[in-house]
Amino acid sequence: GGSLNHRHVLTRVLPRVAGLHIVTAAPESHAYPELGVSYLFADFRALPLRSDYYDTICCVSSLEHVGMDNTAYGGPSREADPTGAVTAAVAELKRVLAPGGRLLVTVPFGVSEDHGWFRQFGETELEALAGELGERVDLTVFAYSQEWQRSTPAAAAGARYGDSVVAARAVACLEAWKKAA
Repeated sequence: GGSLNHRHVLTRVLPRVAGLHIVTAAPESHAYPELGVSYLFADFRALPLRSDYYDTICCVSSLEHVGMDNTAYGGPSREADPTGAVTAAVAELKRVLAPGGRLLVTVPFGVSEDHGWFRQFGETELEALAGELGERVDLTVFAYSQEWQRSTPAAAAGARYGDSVVAARAVACLEAWKKAA
């Protein structure tokens, strides 16, 4: 998704990586090829890439939109089975992740909520997502209360989207590794 596609973010990320490809459903209003960023317009569930391609994949604030109404982003409208769409997206991300590679995922967390264009993951959905990511998954939760602080799933489980200055009151960060060959 395009969460990294902001000049102020890219200038911090690019010095730390060998290359950066941003995958979005459709072109965005800003692009930074002059910074060395490569763009790919595709559905997460059907990436036109060979298997085992990336050493690291960052899926930041994106999975919550898969299967939902993405017409505002130039993507498809809501699907009948958004949960199945997320499962398919995770399988595809794992397919293009190299053996020994790392998959970093963030999703809004708290009370399970459907906002039409995205969903907030509740405890049950988060457990299912962690299970789909693989055998070795580390979970870190951050919650907002005047500032972002490390939290626990239990403490952040009651967070509701949009009830403060920041939209998401809690974010789940998952780090998964693909078994080495």
